[in-house]
Amino acid sequence: MPACKNAWPFWRQYESARMVVRAMTKEICYDSRIDRCRRRYGVKPQEWANESGVDRKVLIRYRSGELVPGVANLAKLVLGLWRITGLPIRASELYDLGESEPLGRKTQNRCNTPFKGKRFATRFDRFLALRGINPTCLAAAIPTTRQTIYKKRSGAESFTIRQIERVVRTLRRMGYDVRASYIVDVGEDVQHEERASARWRR
Repeated sequence: MPACKNAWPFWRQYESARMVVRAMTKEICYDSRIDRCRRRYGVKPQEWANESGVDRKVLIRYRSGELVPGVANLAKLVLGLWRITGLPIRASELYDLGESEPLGRKTQNRCNTPFKGKRFATRFDRFLALRGINPTCLAAAIPTTRQTIYKKRSGAESFTIRQIERVVRTLRRMGYDVRASYIVDVGEDVQHEERASARWRR
């Protein structure tokens, strides 16, 4: 596990990020979910930046909590960590995506009523169609506007990490066993494909 550099006398500028400082070492570590994950796997920040294709300075801002990545960069970070470690990596290890929400009791309600509106070829809309979830009902349960859900379903607007977390958490409360990767690509698909390919080659 990488240790952390003694940042004195510059520690004050990082105080708001709740930086963890360890003396006589080489790296600055942050008390954020993403940086705790990095340290748990023993990955160097520069190595992670290189492998994921994310700018090193941007990665520092992610690690400190100053900036939150979009879905595309989250997927890059997940894949980069997977390539370095060779271990299966979940996007929820880097950020809270609502997957820890306990499953609620699935009951018959208007969310299961047939939806007669337009359907789209996005992962999110395919998931809703497969599970028979009415988008209008989901919007009310989150809560958000129907227009916002429509934009996500059509692909006209990308998800933010906060929005993924809200959707996943809501669906799990409704009794659906869902992960973030079921509604958007967060870098886990390639890992599954590689493992399946490796099993086939055996």
